[in-house]
Amino acid sequence: MGSGSKINLKLILFFILSLASLLIFYFVENKEIFINFFFLPTLLAGYAYDARGGVITALASITFVTIIAFMSFDNYMAFIINKVLLLRGFLIVSGYIIGRLTEQISATYLGTISTLALAMESRDPYTYGHSSRVSEVAVRISKKLGLHKGEQDTIRTAGLLHDIGKFGVREDILRKKGPLTSEEYDHIRQHPLIGASILSPVKMLKDIIPYIYYHHEHINGKGYLHKRGSEIPLGARILAVADAYEAMTADRPYRKALPREEILKIFTEQSDKQFDGKVVKALMEITDDLRLNIQAIKKNDVRNLMAI
Repeated sequence: MGSGSKINLKLILFFILSLASLLIFYFVENKEIFINFFFLPTLLAGYAYDARGGVITALASITFVTIIAFMSFDNYMAFIINKVLLLRGFLIVSGYIIGRLTEQISATYLGTISTLALAMESRDPYTYGHSSRVSEVAVRISKKLGLHKGEQDTIRTAGLLHDIGKFGVREDILRKKGPLTSEEYDHIRQHPLIGASILSPVKMLKDIIPYIYYHHEHINGKGYLHKRGSEIPLGARILAVADAYEAMTADRPYRKALPREEILKIFTEQSDKQFDGKVVKALMEITDDLRLNIQAIKKNDVRNLMAI
């Protein structure tokens, strides 16, 4: 899971329903009975996408009905006036309402997740807003890699929650200004596992758990769990680069933010070693825009997060 070629089941189901509605309408003798079947792809599109997707699908469904009516009925104009015009209104309104409800649910969900991430980060003022910035970088990389919108949204949520496991890390370790001891380092290395455990009961978040669990893995197998290459989900590889980039651009108790040239040098040297080379390449191509976006988000994390 987590690749650009990941199957979009909602899109496939939408096309299956559309095709099925056409076949039923065309081959069933009493075609008028099945006109209501065209509500299904419209409602599904409103749920799977947004209000715009629901309305567009409604218009497409109306077009299908009109074409088939023209092909099937002698008095097709009467059918269109008596049936299709009424259907059109119901379909458009239904698609829009379902889409708007989906948008509102998604916005509420993302807002809740954002608040949870910020609450976790409030334990350490130096990393406050870190997750929202990682989320921003990860989504920009995902877009550059051509991942579909659904996968971008999954990575956005994973970015917001990638450090949720630090709820289980001692506060004195999180705030420590000096180097960590081996015992402290072993303790903080548990946060991906803790994060996955915290989120595992929430079915809605099941797709992001592998990204959070593996976001500290290295391509060469020298990460926390010694996974390597394609064993690491693409979403986790993207988060690893975004997480490292944001950490390098931010001040920490033990150092100031690194200069841009040094950051690019580190990523170049670690490409296909610690980091996925194609993800690093995508970061390099968008890094100028990212500097501006990251600075803007740092000024107001909550407001800018909801606008990403």
